[in-house]
Amino acid sequence: MCAIAGILSDSPIDQRTILAMTEAQRHRGPDEAGCYSDCDGRLWLGHRRLSIIDLAGGSQPMMDCDGRAAIVYNGEVYNYRQLRLELEKNGCRFHSQSDTEVVLNAYLTWGSGCLQRLQGMFAFAIWRLDERKLFLARDHAGIKPLHYALTPHGFLFSSELKGLLAAMDQQLSLDWQALGLYLRWGYIPAPHTIYRGCRKLLPGHFLEINWERAARLKPQRYWRLTFADIPLRDEAACLEQLEYQLAESVRDHMISDVPLGFFLSGGIDSSLVAHFGARSSTQPIHTFTMAFPEPEYDESSAAKSMAQKIGSEHHVGLLESHCVEQELDHLVAIYDEPFADSSALPTHHLCRTIGQHVKVVLSGDGGDELWGGYKRYLAALLYQEQLDRFGQRTRRALAAVSTALWPFEWKQQSLAYYAQAPLERFVRGLQLYFSDGSLRQLLSPDAFAACSTPDYLGGLAAEAGRGRDLLDVMQWIDVNSYLPEDGLTKVDRASMAASLEVRVPMLDVRMMALAMQVSSKLRVRRNGSLSEKSLKYPLRRLATKLLGEELAGRPKRGFSVPLRYWFREISLASLLEQKWQAASGIEKILNREVVTRLAREHESKRRDHHSRLWAILFLLAWWQHHQPLVN
Repeated sequence: MCAIAGILSDSPIDQRTILAMTEAQRHRGPDEAGCYSDCDGRLWLGHRRLSIIDLAGGSQPMMDCDGRAAIVYNGEVYNYRQLRLELEKNGCRFHSQSDTEVVLNAYLTWGSGCLQRLQGMFAFAIWRLDERKLFLARDHAGIKPLHYALTPHGFLFSSELKGLLAAMDQQLSLDWQALGLYLRWGYIPAPHTIYRGCRKLLPGHFLEINWERAARLKPQRYWRLTFADIPLRDEAACLEQLEYQLAESVRDHMISDVPLGFFLSGGIDSSLVAHFGARSSTQPIHTFTMAFPEPEYDESSAAKSMAQKIGSEHHVGLLESHCVEQELDHLVAIYDEPFADSSALPTHHLCRTIGQHVKVVLSGDGGDELWGGYKRYLAALLYQEQLDRFGQRTRRALAAVSTALWPFEWKQQSLAYYAQAPLERFVRGLQLYFSDGSLRQLLSPDAFAACSTPDYLGGLAAEAGRGRDLLDVMQWIDVNSYLPEDGLTKVDRASMAASLEVRVPMLDVRMMALAMQVSSKLRVRRNGSLSEKSLKYPLRRLATKLLGEELAGRPKRGFSVPLRYWFREISLASLLEQKWQAASGIEKILNREVVTRLAREHESKRRDHHSRLWAILFLLAWWQHHQPLVN
């Protein structure tokens, strides 16, 4: 994996600027660095390389044999060998064995149409010398990141936001709408970033910048997740296709010239990926898992059992409460903008362990979003079932009783706060960190007004298409927002900070197409009644067949962190006070009394606010580190 960066300017740029952009991303590519210039220094491409394929011949930036174009590329295309054969038949010449050169020639041969042929993960930029045109693209699922900015003097792009910041000598202004999105959802969705003027290229999009019209930026979509007109409802046919496609995808994702390993949590998705990996390897594979001292969160024993079943060489990392403060400061430097998913803690910690053994690791990410594995799907479907069975008075009573019986954050939100809500509001509430009512208390009046956002989830739901059922719409939203902007962002930054490449077989374009071909009634299947065993039914059935009933029947835990308990073990009030004092100017935005109240309620066990408190802590630590302009 690699880091890319580039500049297209109306005046010559010193080489030191592009070197600063790539140096800021050294962690993504510690093995090699390179840059390319054209137009008397007004065009620069920069690259940092993590060598995975064609170790000797894959240096970048790379030009085609005829000198027509140059590329900087971050990613892996797993069908590059087949594409190369097709391109050679078309007369293309090659001087390396890398997938980078295949992507470059594919673009020169098919233009933007090449993106439909690429199976893999990528973000790249190609400069056409003859046309003076810059072409940028991001993979269909958003596995690899790509940021860009239009400045008064030109155009910048970079894998990570820190690459852009290295080229901007002025202090950047806070994007209030992005802050509002963060506080509501815990992440900042594309195309937004926390800074005004800096953008993320959306997954499945490309962008063309002509020399003469650099100021006109209009990203274009080349890939869209679509549901089948006639869904697949036959269980046997579904399982047959799923087993074949997943086995093929894992085998393709194992193409590498360096050692690789597998995440193994003990759950269904990572276990299936590791199983097919072991089956495709001639040597015992390496598997890695994270352990916690808290039994409620620890899956290391289940992962160990699975490792023994597939015959892997197994490694375990351990994360404890005393690591929270140190890890928080690391994460703020890694993520560049506020990011509230606390599972970034164990992800980064484990990636550092893995990086001591291998350079590439395969994960089971994407299985929950594509096949219907989250408990919130179950909650929404159950709520939908009961919505018409209870009158308004009964639902008010349910709200009052649930608050008294379950002093836990998720159940409070899903039962108490939303027991009287229409279905749409209930579904939104399952993922909210702060509702509008909570934000009105947390923020100053001016900040609350500035942080107003359009109906973000409503817009995504509309894109899913008319007539879709509840599960289709929820999964559409997750695949197009939560997955790339939370799950994949978490893994990319955490792994690349450790110079580790993570591959995602579940998100192969063929696997995604298959999942959306399957009927929602089969993805989450009712066996008499809805239960946790209804979730991601095809993957669960495949796991039963290949790995046994014990795995398929194990309750889902997810890769979560015991922050609920850790915040009561560490000095939470002291940590909040320390971060508050260091975050100069934050008092104009956040209400300190509300933050203190949340902490006291949590420490006293009256309420569980751990996810909200983590979101606030991350914001404070980020503010201390970056000090944005507040207008």
